[in-house]
Amino acid sequence: MTFNIDITSDLDALIARMEAAPLKYQNQAAPVLSALMAYIVRLERSIMHEKTGRMIRSTYPEGPFSVGEGTLEGTVGPHVDYAHFEIERGGTHDFLAQTVEQMEPLLKAAQEQLERVLIEVVS
Repeated sequence: MTFNIDITSDLDALIARMEAAPLKYQNQAAPVLSALMAYIVRLERSIMHEKTGRMIRSTYPEGPFSVGEGTLEGTVGPHVDYAHFEIERGGTHDFLAQTVEQMEPLLKAAQEQLERVLIEVVS
């Protein structure tokens, strides 16, 4: 009889942890994503060609914002209408491709860090 009560108690605790997990994950993941986004801004600005500086100054992070239970979303990039023309020029003007290429190792590390956060939250 006691065995059943212990299992029920453990299940209740597990259910409570699972119900709290999305918000807890979001709270712990947000600083990781904020730091990643700040790094992307610095990297992207360092790659961009500077003529007037307008595109560089218009590059900033937005977010991360909660868009659902346990889901965060954010964007980084220039907020000028002509940025896509610079990307389309290709080569050294394609700051987006260069940023993505240079971000690869950091993105992998951030993914691993977020996976550890998730495991901690549901454990």
